[in-house]
Amino acid sequence: MGRPKDSQRQKVYDAERVISADAERLDSLEEVFKFYTRILSSKRFATQFPHTADRLLPDGGKAKYRENTREWYEDYAWRHHKVYGRDEGLWLSYGRERGGSYWKKSQGWAICNRIQLSKNHFNKAIAIHELCHAIVDYDFGRGAAHGQEFCHAYLYMVKKWMSEDAHDKLAASFRKHGVNYRLIGAAKYLERRTGGLALT
Repeated sequence: MGRPKDSQRQKVYDAERVISADAERLDSLEEVFKFYTRILSSKRFATQFPHTADRLLPDGGKAKYRENTREWYEDYAWRHHKVYGRDEGLWLSYGRERGGSYWKKSQGWAICNRIQLSKNHFNKAIAIHELCHAIVDYDFGRGAAHGQEFCHAYLYMVKKWMSEDAHDKLAASFRKHGVNYRLIGAAKYLERRTGGLALT
């Protein structure tokens, strides 16, 4: 069974502009990696999203650039000759100047979990956006890419890792654009998962 239809994608993109335009910039891919490492290694994140923390927490020595030999992703592989990260966990790659940011889950023999960010997306809001796709995959299961699970996690992460003001702006913008961010049937997640899933 495939993913549910991603019917909220454009609504989410439109709504998040209220925080992404003014979000704190990160100077380089290395700074983005440090931001992710700080999140993934926090006790709060591990409590709420334990499966994502377990899969993505960087491990295995010093973070560095390396040849992207452990993954083949359709026709994109030639664009990503180098990735940044440690031996295990989350890797990062550069995207095009305009667009080109996404989350790529490890599949089959390709054990690399990778987030690509274009240089104009080096800010905390977009970094959190892409990390929330991993949360949907590993802690919520197979929700829509920008469905209620994603948006619920996005709001939680913005509040914890940006500010309460940014959270309130995003929530108001979600409502304005008709974005569903309230978990329906939340009990089913608690039955299947060991984490808190930001339900409190």
